[in-house]
Amino acid sequence: MSFWDVFFEDGNINTIIARPKAGKTNIAVDLGFRAIDHGYTVLSNIIFFKEQNLEKAKEKGWLSADIDYKPIPSKFKYCPLASKLVLEASLYEKNIIILDESGMIASTYKALSNTSVQMRYLGYSIRKIGGCLIILAQTKNSVVPDLREELINYELHIKREQEGARTLEVLKRNEFFNLEKKEYDIEFLPYDVLQDIPRAVIPFDTKSTAGFIWDINLPDIYHEIILQGYDAIETREFLPEIIKTLIADKKIDEFMKKKKFMHIGTVAELLKVHPNTIRNWADEGKLNCIKSDKGTRLFSRNEVSKIAREMGLI
Repeated sequence: MSFWDVFFEDGNINTIIARPKAGKTNIAVDLGFRAIDHGYTVLSNIIFFKEQNLEKAKEKGWLSADIDYKPIPSKFKYCPLASKLVLEASLYEKNIIILDESGMIASTYKALSNTSVQMRYLGYSIRKIGGCLIILAQTKNSVVPDLREELINYELHIKREQEGARTLEVLKRNEFFNLEKKEYDIEFLPYDVLQDIPRAVIPFDTKSTAGFIWDINLPDIYHEIILQGYDAIETREFLPEIIKTLIADKKIDEFMKKKKFMHIGTVAELLKVHPNTIRNWADEGKLNCIKSDKGTRLFSRNEVSKIAREMGLI
C-alpha cells in the first residue's frame, strides 16, 4: 500500500502546517492532483482564476508568467459554502476535502467559538459520510482544539523550499500509555519525508482570501444523523434531504441574529396587540412576513417599525 492510499483514507483528518507564504495552498493543490489520479473527487474552498482571466493575472504578477497552466479538472470542485461542501461529499464515494482556513483562524483559538464548534462537526460529518479532510493552517495551535487533540491523523510540515518545489515532513498520530499520568497521551512522530513536491499547475488565486461561509448549522446535521442511526450508505441517501431542511432554518437564524426579522410574539408586544391580530394582518396582507420550512412567521423589523410609527407608538 502506497503512502497516498494511507494518507487519503476515508475518515482521515490531516493538516498542512507552515508559515505564511511557505506554499501551503500550492502543496494542497498538488495533493488534489494526486488524489484525482487515485480516483478521488476533490472539494475545496481554494479560489481559481477562470481561463479567460489567466493572461491578465499573469500581467499583474498574480500568476507566474513562465508556467503553462492546465485547465481546472472537473473533479476539482470549488465549494465555499459548508452546505455545498457536505452535499457534494455525499454524492461521491471517494472524497478529498481541502479546506484553507483563511478567514477562520482568529476564532479557532477559542475552543467554544462558533467557528471552532462548526469545524469540529465538519470533521465528524466528513468522517460519517466518508472522506478525507485536509486543513491548511499557519500554526498547529490555529487548528481547532478538539480536532488537534483528538482527530488529526497526519501533520504535514513544509520543511524545505527550493526553486519550483518543496519538501514535506510527515508526522503520524500515535497514542501511548503514560505510566505517570496513567492515561493515554497523543504524540506525533516522524513518519515519512515527501521530497520535491512541484509547483501547482492549475491557476489558484494567491491574492484573494479563500474564506469559508458557515451557511448551515453542522452540529444539527451531525446530531440528526446520529439520532436517526444512519450508517454510511443511508447517510448518503438521506443527507440532501436533511440539509435542505436545516439550511433554511440556519439562514433564518442568521437573520434573527442580525435583528432583521422578528417573531410574532415580539411584534405583538411592540405593537401592543394580541398575536392573533398580527396573524390576521399577515393573512390580509397588511403586514408582510416570510415563513420557514416549519411554518414559523418572521416579520421585517423595518416594516414593523414603520407600522409602529403610523400607530404613534414610536
